[in-house]
Amino acid sequence: MKNIVKKLISFHLAISLVFCGVCIGMSDIRARALPGDAGVSGNCGDNGDNLMWRYTYDTKTLDIIGTGDMRDYTGVGTGKVPWKDFDGIEQLNISSGVTSIGNSAFSSLGITSVVIPNTVTRIGNNAFSGCIALNGIVLPDSVTSIGAEAFADTGIYNNASNWENGVLYIGNHLIEINSEFIPSEYRVKDGTLTIADYAFYRNSVTRIIIPSSVTSIGANAMLYGTTSEITFENNSKLTNIGEGAFSDLYYLKEIILPESVLCIGDKAFYNCIRLENIHSPSSVQTIGENILENTTAYICSETADCYAKKYADENGIEFRVCGEIPGTVPTFRENCPFCGEEFVNADEYNSHIAYENAKKEVKIEIRKPSTTTVSYGDSMILHADVENMPVNAEIVWEADNDNFSFTPSEDGKTCKISPKSKGDTTFTAKIVDKDENTICSDEQIMTSKAGFFDKIIAFFKGIFGLSKTYSESVTNI
Repeated sequence: MKNIVKKLISFHLAISLVFCGVCIGMSDIRARALPGDAGVSGNCGDNGDNLMWRYTYDTKTLDIIGTGDMRDYTGVGTGKVPWKDFDGIEQLNISSGVTSIGNSAFSSLGITSVVIPNTVTRIGNNAFSGCIALNGIVLPDSVTSIGAEAFADTGIYNNASNWENGVLYIGNHLIEINSEFIPSEYRVKDGTLTIADYAFYRNSVTRIIIPSSVTSIGANAMLYGTTSEITFENNSKLTNIGEGAFSDLYYLKEIILPESVLCIGDKAFYNCIRLENIHSPSSVQTIGENILENTTAYICSETADCYAKKYADENGIEFRVCGEIPGTVPTFRENCPFCGEEFVNADEYNSHIAYENAKKEVKIEIRKPSTTTVSYGDSMILHADVENMPVNAEIVWEADNDNFSFTPSEDGKTCKISPKSKGDTTFTAKIVDKDENTICSDEQIMTSKAGFFDKIIAFFKGIFGLSKTYSESVTNI
């Protein structure tokens, strides 16, 4: 009997220990109650417990306390924001000592205002996105990096009165330029310190003037723009150029970086297919990987005794001392493997090859129609799916005969066709560049059912309102 009692006691103790272990583990994973404050808390630091978060139920307040960087969040699994499930967070307090705000950290909260302490230097991607009630924010001058869509769909972002002629500034930071705002020249406002990630994304400003006050240009800040000239004013304080900051600027031919620059990020000038050279100052201490990938540009500097020369030598890039007369260009003759065009100049050949490689990323496909036969009196809408559409390119539709009438939409992504006479017609949808050169194309054969009896049937269908337009395709290719 005693043995049975001992076994029962041992069993209960084991169960209790397991249950306590689970509870403790869950409190570490979720949050732990703080005695007397009707709240919960947990760690949110990049190094674990260097930062702590605390949510107080009674006041609906979220506090971030500690020193150092915050963790970046992805929104799923272990990357889910720990306070995401608390309803009605209305107040956010970030203590002095916090140095960065993580990706997606406070997205979609119900806060109306926030003061970011002047210890913060980085604000991550989507950090406050979706905070639709957020109409007031203090963004200190200490911030040098602002991630993509950090303030998208906030009250500040959605209020048209906060945009100055299509440009959104918060404090001394340029957040975004509306892609539909296309002046021939734009001068960033004096006193601006930071140009946020993607600020000029897909913008058509021809010339951008950057004042001396700007200290950092964010990642992909001018990606896919049509800018051909970037000017830095005298006495520039710019020190950091972000990853891909000037990438895919197809019309940029030359850029002179100010003497203050210390760091150039990875792929800063990637795919600038017309870029001939960059002037790298002797001040540069760090240059990222593949900054001139898919270009034929060379690096020049005032002296060969600089980091840029070392970088160029290590990466097989041509280097020149500014003002130095290039050596004699050797005899050159080469045919393009893509189009067969002959070149007698190496620089022109390399530039052409870079451009042809860029075009390979562009795609257009006509979706498979629900039927390839269209009766007289009916119509069909053909759809074109496009990938990596170049800036200043357009979609053009063509037909090899006049069996159909056809009307493309304004953006060219659809084309309405209607039978005129009996027979087959090949429709071609193609992307052409600003010089009307075809980059890529796709074809679809359609049959017009427009015989004598078809036209009679169409006449009666028109009277009884039976004519139809096929507006959708079966699948997206």
